Amino acid sequence: MLLINALTSYHNLLGGDKYLPIIKYQSETLSSELDKSPLGLLDDYPDQCFPSDIIAAIAAINRADTLLGTDHSDFIKRSFRACQGNLLDSTGLPPYMADSDTGRIGIARGSSSQWATIWASEIWPDKAYAWYNKRKRSRSFG
Repeated sequence: MLLINALTSYHNLLGGDKYLPIIKYQSETLSSELDKSPLGLLDDYPDQCFPSDIIAAIAAINRADTLLGTDHSDFIKRSFRACQGNLLDSTGLPPYMADSDTGRIGIARGSSSQWATIWASEIWPDKAYAWYNKRKRSRSFG
């Protein structure tokens, strides 16, 4: 996700086609891995899955689509599975951490909720708005 965003930004700022093959490869492989995962979740580090980073990764793939002229819209729709039902905490927000194998989740935190709404606004604007309002009502944007 970080590499896709960095190289997409580089291209948008400075132009050139030098990094387009890398952006495409990273977008294709990351979307494929997320799509194949049982819950739509992957670990950032061994045994550490941060759902807000998954949302940022999906948004990075969407940004790459704009640059490359590719279309991951069906993948983006399917990917919302990682952010619904039992994969949300008791407040209805994506949790700070989750177990990518079992789906066991922690609680939402202000920092991860804000990060999630920033990126989700690009791919699922209606959900981002709802999450923002839930967090705002709980007064724990921290």
